[in-house]
Amino acid sequence: MANDLWLKINRARNGYVLERGGEPFSIVIEEDENDDLKEHEELLWEVMEYFDFQGTKHNKERLKVVRTENDD
Repeated sequence: MANDLWLKINRARNGYVLERGGEPFSIVIEEDENDDLKEHEELLWEVMEYFDFQGTKHNKERLKVVRTENDD
């Protein structure tokens, strides 16, 4: 099944390396020393974009990655 979408995520020391099915290159998401959540947020967005989970403004509902302040 050559048309199957697949995404391989490897945790690296300083972020993530993503290999996407059918594409001859990898995506590197590096950590940001000033933002502990940035690399994880970018990973979620990349997964959502690749599999087309995010939808558009025209969809009744869609998924989003939302960062909020800690309530504690």
